[in-house]
Amino acid sequence: MGNTDTGKFLKKRAPFYMAAGALLVVFVVPALTEKGLEDIIPDTLEAQERIVLDYVLKYDGGDGSGINMLQAVTDKIKEDYPDGNVFGHRSTTLDATVSTISTDTYRIILDFKSYDNPLYFDWEVDMDMGTVRGGNNISKDVVDVVDFYD
Repeated sequence: MGNTDTGKFLKKRAPFYMAAGALLVVFVVPALTEKGLEDIIPDTLEAQERIVLDYVLKYDGGDGSGINMLQAVTDKIKEDYPDGNVFGHRSTTLDATVSTISTDTYRIILDFKSYDNPLYFDWEVDMDMGTVRGGNNISKDVVDVVDFYD
């Protein structure tokens, strides 16, 4: 294939290549750059606090099936903010607090705020027993979803 043959080949197929490139830009790039809940967790937590928060977010009801807390909280936030990628919105903030109740028992608070209704999640986790309990209605609902979703 000579230089002119290559030019003809590419010229003939250029609209297809451009269409494929446009599809990538329209569908793939936004999906790759979309933020999630894990992207807005503050970096200010100490090492032990981060371990406890990760434990709660990975909690899957103890049976290893269904969804975990991270997915259930993400779904709840997306349900309350159906307009698009709320995690990437400029007014979205997440405050995370982990406090010690006793040796293996902690209280975790996620205070999610964005352009509309703020959401306040409050859990108590016993890492020794492997249990997570909700401290308010929205948190109890999320734990129930995780515990009974299969």
